Order: sequence, then C-alpha cells, then structure tokens
Amino acid sequence: MALYTDIDIFGREYTNGAPYEFFDEDAIKNALTLWLSSKKGEFLNEPDRGGILDRALFKNMDVGQSNKLRFAIRNALEEKFFPALQIRNISVLPDFTNRLWEISIDYVNPLTNALQSLSVFTKDLSAKEDYTYENIEYIDDNLFNFVRVKRPSMQNRLLIYDSVQGYWRWGRYLMINLSVESPFFDQILSYINLS
Repeated sequence: MALYTDIDIFGREYTNGAPYEFFDEDAIKNALTLWLSSKKGEFLNEPDRGGILDRALFKNMDVGQSNKLRFAIRNALEEKFFPALQIRNISVLPDFTNRLWEISIDYVNPLTNALQSLSVFTKDLSAKEDYTYENIEYIDDNLFNFVRVKRPSMQNRLLIYDSVQGYWRWGRYLMINLSVESPFFDQILSYINLS
C-alpha cells in the first residue's frame, strides 16, 4: 500500500480519463517539482506557500545569487517537506547559454532510506516547432480551394502581409501569388480571418 499519492502536475490522463497517479518516491518528486515551479499566490489556502524561484527573477546569474537561491531553497524545503524528505545536497548552477538556472536536489526519504535526485530547470527546454515557410504557388480558385482544405488544421491562424518578404503569410504557408488585385483575394481573406 502506498504511503504517498499524488496526481500528475501537468494534468496528463489516460485514454479512459483517469489521471496519472504517482506513488511514494514518484509522488514526492512530483510534489517537489510542483512546489519548485509554483508562483506566489497559486495555493489558495496558503498564498505565501510557493514561489521560491521568484526571487531569482531579474537578478544577475552570479555566484552570490546562486548561493542566496540555494540557501532559500534549503530553508524552505526543510520547513515545508520535513520529515517527508531530508536534504543531502542542493546545487544551483547557472546556464548562461540558455539563460536559466539548473537546480539539483539530492534527498533521502526516511521511510525507504533511498537517496533520490531531482533536477529542475527554470525555463522550458522542450523543442519548439521550428519550420521553414512553404511557398504556395496556387492562384485564384485553386488557392481558395487550398485554403478551404487547410483551414481546419490551421488553429485560427490569420492571413498576414509580411512586408519584409513581400508576401501574404498564413502560418507556415507563403502565398507567393496572392495580391490585393487577385480575383479571390477578398474571399480568401474573409474566409481565413473572419470565420
């Protein structure tokens, strides 16, 4: 039987609608990650709980700030998470290239006496969608048909004139033959931007 249980902080769920659940060691890591990434005021019943990393905002990434942040995290963890975990080591390292802090916490759960480690970054490092523009050479009714086919998958993206490139841009598509003089221009513009 699990002593600690927690629900996924990212709101992920299984296909049947049940939430991801974490137990024991994973539940502690999940709660610790939520607490580290929270902001002041996010916990309704305890508005001063959380927001420990807010003190690093708009500060220089130097050794002095690293030491202050490490000290603040250690004190807050001992106050909020004792006796569920005992801190062994905290490191706060600056990553100047990505402009973020890497926070690593080594701790022991007294119930299992197992050394655990958690790493948190102060910035999302997941890859963003990086695409190159695709030139669309259709004209007139072919272009309008292309727009009607693609519209459901475009997630409300607007048709915008890119004055740098001199083309109308719709998400990742460059409409290289579309101009205000085109016979279907008004229909395409209203279909994309007003529907």
